[in-house]
Amino acid sequence: MKSLSLLERILAEKKVLIVPLIIGLAVNLIVYSVAIYPQAKRIAAAKVQAETSEKTRATAAHAEKNARAMKSKKNQMAKDLKKFYSESLPGGLVGARRTTYLRLAKLAKSSGLRYERRTIQPTVDPKGQLGKLNTTMVLSGEYPDIRKFIHGLETAPEFVVIEDVSLTQVSGENSTLVLTLQLATYYRPEDAQAESNA
Repeated sequence: MKSLSLLERILAEKKVLIVPLIIGLAVNLIVYSVAIYPQAKRIAAAKVQAETSEKTRATAAHAEKNARAMKSKKNQMAKDLKKFYSESLPGGLVGARRTTYLRLAKLAKSSGLRYERRTIQPTVDPKGQLGKLNTTMVLSGEYPDIRKFIHGLETAPEFVVIEDVSLTQVSGENSTLVLTLQLATYYRPEDAQAESNA
């Protein structure tokens, strides 16, 4: 009789216990490979997708917050611009002429300057948003009076912009200077005013 190896002998004697263990192990491997492993992969993929979705949601919430803030700022800017148009800019070309002609003539006189001449040239934006009144003024007087005039012009409540300044000395006179100013003021055209008041 052939002698059985130790492994064969154990298998022969414990067959009743070993076969169910092997079958159970095989069933476990099959269940793991067919059900558990794919489910674990699906759960991991769903977790990654959920994290990506959360990041996308957070980005969208941040973008929405920024959009609301920009809309609020835009609305405030529109209100401020409307207030500026109604309170700071003269109404129509007549109002712009009154601001530049009458106000500047009084300011020159109160500053001690002689009003030599002026020219005006109105221009209108093709879109009709704003009109611009360009004014060239020539005044003469002494330097302290010119400084007083420019200071008064810059601190006046009317919206007048100094675009260019030229100062020359009158030949033959020691202290008399000639001041040439390029000024501009903007105004709302009459039809734009009528629309905003409607």
